[in-house]
Amino acid sequence: MSKSQRKVVESNFSALRRSLIHGDIPEAIALMKNGALLHQTDNDDHTALDQILSDRQPRFVFSNYEVFCKSEVYVWGSNANHNLGMEVLESRAQRDTFDCFGSDPAQNEQVQIYYVSMSENHTLFLARGGKVYSCGRGLGGRLGLGTEENRPEPKPIPCFETTHKCVAVATGADHSLFLTESKMIFSCGRNEYGQLGCSLDTTDRVLTPREIQVGQGRGFNSIEGIACGPFHSIIYSSSVMYTFGRNEGQLGHKRGEEVIKEPKSEHPRECCDCNQEPDEENDGSHVTQSTMKKDMAFLLENAEELSPDITLIVEGKRFPAHRLILMERCEYFRNLSEMNSKADIVLDGMSHQIFPHILRYVYMGDWSTDPSRQAKEFAEKLHLMQLIKYLAAWELSDFSVVQPAPDVLLDPPRSGWFVHGAWSSLADITLLSRDGKEFPCHKCILMARSEYFRVMFDSTWLEGQGKEKVSLAIAADVIQVVLDYLYGDSHVSVSETNNSTFISQVLVAADQLLLNQLKASGRK
Repeated sequence: MSKSQRKVVESNFSALRRSLIHGDIPEAIALMKNGALLHQTDNDDHTALDQILSDRQPRFVFSNYEVFCKSEVYVWGSNANHNLGMEVLESRAQRDTFDCFGSDPAQNEQVQIYYVSMSENHTLFLARGGKVYSCGRGLGGRLGLGTEENRPEPKPIPCFETTHKCVAVATGADHSLFLTESKMIFSCGRNEYGQLGCSLDTTDRVLTPREIQVGQGRGFNSIEGIACGPFHSIIYSSSVMYTFGRNEGQLGHKRGEEVIKEPKSEHPRECCDCNQEPDEENDGSHVTQSTMKKDMAFLLENAEELSPDITLIVEGKRFPAHRLILMERCEYFRNLSEMNSKADIVLDGMSHQIFPHILRYVYMGDWSTDPSRQAKEFAEKLHLMQLIKYLAAWELSDFSVVQPAPDVLLDPPRSGWFVHGAWSSLADITLLSRDGKEFPCHKCILMARSEYFRVMFDSTWLEGQGKEKVSLAIAADVIQVVLDYLYGDSHVSVSETNNSTFISQVLVAADQLLLNQLKASGRK
């Protein structure tokens, strides 16, 4: 399969189809010139041409299902994510009767499915009697089965077998929502945008359905239904609607908070008032929250899978790492002659128990354990001047509590993180713009900051199999904006320009490369 015909993991869409989804016609033309086919089907049995003709599949509504003496489930299409409920990963070109639920001992009859909610990655089957079955990809706990394992065939969710009777289900991209007969709301899955409504951190994952506490207000006792978008959730009645999750306009609330973690209601007239004057808190000056520290933590925690090019050995324990980060952040490694010639570096006279915290400081610029004289000695050995100052402030009080605690600064101190173009000798990949300009880059930065590049440089993609150059159907000036954001967490060129065409091009590129923070900055 050629590079232009490769599909993205979980979306299963070819590059050509993705370019048409995002409206990037020049990229689509470039892909077709390089062998992409309009008539090639993706795993959902649709072509890129189908994407042009229709953006959604027809919805079939069966009324009066309660009067049926027997209900049947039919399936067809792609089963790449196990969401058809069949163990074999095969597409179904023709509809086929699906019956693997067996009998219900409580009702002494076959399980009757009367509602199905399907996302790209998982499916929920609601049975008469209130039971819920789930199948698909379990990442994040979206199946509600207490594990993140994939489930090829439907399995009942335990809490809806005995404790609660479910009357409605809904699926988002990474989460599920449930409504019970007693008007209780449950959710499970990833909470990256607060879409679970449980006041949890955005890094939390809920593996079994957890109750959402909806505030007592008008319409609370008459909740009629639930719904999910990819990254947000809705609870509604005839008089009130609660929304939560990703807040980029789809929740009906004022802009300001990017994530709403708890159900929040506004009267329809209030949340849709187009004549409302902007307030001081929402005047467009909101600054997008940086994810750089979080991304650097991800890079360190998953260093072994994210293109490590050096291994540090402390007391026999191996720590995979990245030359760019070490040499940019640490004078000791910049001056170490072995950095450019050896794959393994042995660090003598250091503790393998304290070194992970030193390494975390080098990557993230913070200190994660109690200060000690030994830690200060290691910081001095590695010439980490800002960390030495931080630990010295504790040393003055014999490492007892210091009030207020000193701030930990990046070493060397500066406003940015990295500068694209620096350390070009360590570059291990080159990005090519559609007009032929070359941008030497470092895989570790691209993979840490963008899920798109993490997938691209995976061994299952052609780009991950020893290629040194990767072509992107994106203009050079837009790629430079993307790289300024990836390396330095900067989007000044977007926020300060009045060129709407350029901003639109940046938004399209950010969407294609899954850079949500850059996309948000371009919309403000």
